[in-house]
Amino acid sequence: MDTRDIRTPQHYLTTSQLARELGLHEITLIRWRARGEGPSFVRLSPRAVRYPRTAVDAWMAENT
Repeated sequence: MDTRDIRTPQHYLTTSQLARELGLHEITLIRWRARGEGPSFVRLSPRAVRYPRTAVDAWMAENT
């Protein structure tokens, strides 16, 4: 059984990290969030957004 805590930092990506991984500009992800598009995200504060790795992987599987 995997006993790692799923809330560890490596399981969440910043907008910058995800943009780099997808080969997009950060503004694209910002626009997608505003339109309700793209991978699911978690808003930690008005300015802090994180993308759960599981949500990114699921979104990629559905959209590639």
